[in-house]
Amino acid sequence: MRPLKGAPPPTPDQLLSSPTEEALRSSTFLWRSGTDTRRIEITRLGGNLDHFYHFILDLVWPMYEWVQREGHVPPEAGLIALDPKDLHFAPVMQALLGVDMEAAPAVLPEATGAPVRLHGFNTKSGDHWNTFANAGDFREARLRFVDAVAARMGHEAKAAPAVVLIKRKEEPGDRGASRRSIQDHEGLAEAVQTWCGAQGLAFHDVHLEDLDILRQLALFHGGPVLLIGQHGAGLVNGVWMNDSRSAVIELAGTDNPPHFTNLFNDLGMRYARLLCESSGDHMAGQRITVDHRALLTALDALRSGVE
Repeated sequence: MRPLKGAPPPTPDQLLSSPTEEALRSSTFLWRSGTDTRRIEITRLGGNLDHFYHFILDLVWPMYEWVQREGHVPPEAGLIALDPKDLHFAPVMQALLGVDMEAAPAVLPEATGAPVRLHGFNTKSGDHWNTFANAGDFREARLRFVDAVAARMGHEAKAAPAVVLIKRKEEPGDRGASRRSIQDHEGLAEAVQTWCGAQGLAFHDVHLEDLDILRQLALFHGGPVLLIGQHGAGLVNGVWMNDSRSAVIELAGTDNPPHFTNLFNDLGMRYARLLCESSGDHMAGQRITVDHRALLTALDALRSGVE
């Protein structure tokens, strides 16, 4: 692992202190390796790890940083999930980091190593800087993480620029379009596709749920990408965009929290937030109406960066 610039990097014990308050059940894991078993607690504000946004930014990336500071991943290392819902992403954890994640046995193993505190990167602007010395270190760490994941998954970078529009999929329960959706998505996609044709750019209108993690990575990693999406977990795929010309446009209702504004600004990525008329609460059945001309104006402003 490359050392952080400036002051010497903190030791694991300094970086990840023992928890002082009880964490939510969904943020507790056991890390088991050939040498010890440690209890892992995750610091964050709100959300459950069975949602992709929290899974990547609260668990996978912070765990990668911790493992790198520890030195290596023993071949037999794995995670025990104390909340069964977290197992929804067990195959993703294996693909990204090569770490198995399994359900808790009837009798939990005794913790033998020092407890670990992983600090999530998605809560509020700058709060991850108690893990990294400053925003520059945070940005370099993101590229290290993405490059390591891409190398592990055998992805070869592409060169052609593209525009990706996230289409929210109808799903049972409180996910996908049942939580948030775009009024007349098809009309919006047609307008963006026409714009892309005039610019000579590839256009992808995708349900990310239909792509496995390797194809998601391949969609965003490598060449410049203009990512357009409604406020929601799918926008976290912007983390995989490693070309400095890439950009994110968030389509947001006025009550949507600033998660992605904080994240992409802190990462130094080109980012625009387009506020849209909306009905319904952002956590329950919100439907936004996108001004096509406003979106195309935003695309025009960002287009120069991918030429």
